[in-house]
Amino acid sequence: MANKRYVSVKEFSLYTSLAESTLYEWSGTGRIPSIKMGRRVLIDLEDMDKIMARAELWRNIIGV
Repeated sequence: MANKRYVSVKEFSLYTSLAESTLYEWSGTGRIPSIKMGRRVLIDLEDMDKIMARAELWRNIIGV
């Protein structure tokens, strides 16, 4: 996935080990950024990498 910017929910599920149903739910509620193209839901890896980096920084700050 290194050269892809947008991936399907299925691909992102494999990338993160999160259930596809969870990702669809989070996408639908706006918990994670996504783009709907027809019936497909695409996730921007650059956006998710930024979100995950911020979460890691926050965990380091609060010591979790």
